[in-house]
Amino acid sequence: YKVTGVQTCALPISTVTSIDQNLGEERTSGIDFDLSYLWRLPHGHSLSLTNSLVDTIGFTSQQVNGGEFVNYKGRLNVGEYGEGTPVIRDIVSATYAKGPFSLTWTTRFIDGMKLFDGSTDLDCTTSRYCRVNEVFYHDLGATYTWHKFEFSGGVQNLADKTPPFVPDASENTDPSVYDVVGRLWYLKARVSF
Repeated sequence: YKVTGVQTCALPISTVTSIDQNLGEERTSGIDFDLSYLWRLPHGHSLSLTNSLVDTIGFTSQQVNGGEFVNYKGRLNVGEYGEGTPVIRDIVSATYAKGPFSLTWTTRFIDGMKLFDGSTDLDCTTSRYCRVNEVFYHDLGATYTWHKFEFSGGVQNLADKTPPFVPDASENTDPSVYDVVGRLWYLKARVSF
């Protein structure tokens, strides 16, 4: 096949109305603490503990270029820029292993937060919802390795903990912080080549 007589037309760009910009800034500081310990027990048994803790010392955000910095530490914003910044987040895991089998229990902790409307904390004397309490999630998982295959399964949010209610018009919680699915069962298989 042969194509002839193809004509192209290019229009010049005269105006750009929307461009990528860095309009704000975030400043954060904190302490990350990680700990791992392994006990080798008799007859090929082992027990390991891990802890991953984040302590937020400061978290401020500027939403528009040149605007004021707002403190979000320990607050869950129910306004336009709704997300939470708990002071403490901690994940603790204990794993028992014997040969190709392992069983892991994980506890996830999320600190309580004040509800914040973008400029002030909600007042507990005038508002029914002014803070969210701390939350614990428990997960359980098991893994078995056979030759080149690894099979795993378990459950996340074992107690089917409902996320805290946040008076927000769109989601009524903060899915970036809390589990919104509820109890979640899973099975996985992996093969190594």
